Amino acid sequence: MTKADGAISQISQSGIFDPEILCGPCDEKLGLLEEKAAQLLTTVRNQAKGLHEGAIVKLPQRDDDLLRFYAALLWKYSVTRPEFGRVDLGKFQEPLRAVSFGSETIPEFLDVALFRLRLDLDDTGVFAYRAPSPDRKHGINLYRILVGGVLALVKIDRRPWADRLTSELGLRGRGEVRVAVAAAKEFEEFKMAQKLAHTKPKISTFLDKQDNVALNT
Repeated sequence: MTKADGAISQISQSGIFDPEILCGPCDEKLGLLEEKAAQLLTTVRNQAKGLHEGAIVKLPQRDDDLLRFYAALLWKYSVTRPEFGRVDLGKFQEPLRAVSFGSETIPEFLDVALFRLRLDLDDTGVFAYRAPSPDRKHGINLYRILVGGVLALVKIDRRPWADRLTSELGLRGRGEVRVAVAAAKEFEEFKMAQKLAHTKPKISTFLDKQDNVALNT
C-alpha cells in the first residue's frame, strides 16, 4: 500500500508534500477523508465569524471521519522521509494506519480537541499550516496540527484529557463536532507564522495573497 523508496518532495501552496507515500487507490481513499474534513473546516471558519473568543462552534457528526482524517495525517507523516517532517509514532503507527483506512474502530488512545484560531472578529481565512509537531499538555502526549484555520490537538495517549476544556472538546464518542473560537495571537502557531512572514519574503508574499483571497470570497 505504501512506497518505501524514491520519494520526491514537491512544493504546494500549503507547503511540501510527498507524492510517493501511497498507491493510487489508497491515496484516493484518504483523499475522501480530506475532502470531507476540508468542507467541515470551511463551515467552522464561517460559523465562527462574529463570535466572541471562547465561544463553541457545534456541528453534527454522523461518523468518525474527522478522527480518521487526523489519524491519517499523522500516519502519513510517520511513513515519509525525515527531511519531509517524519514523526515517530512507535507502537501507535500500525493502529493509526488501520484507523486511517477504516478497518478498525477508534482506539481508546486517539482523540482530538479543536480550536478555530482567528485573527479578528470577521476572519474566515487561513493564515498558516503546520505539520504534526509533538507536544505535551498536562502530561498527556499529543501532536499539534494546524490545517484549514483550525488547530487540532491530537491525543495519542490512553489516559483521558487532563483539563476541562479539552475534555469538553474531544471528538471521540460524540454526536457532534465542537470547536473553541480562540485568538490566534495567543498561540505558538501564529507567532511562528508571523516570524516567518517577517524573515522570509516568499512566505510573506504567499500569506498576503491568502489574505486577499479570503477577503474576496
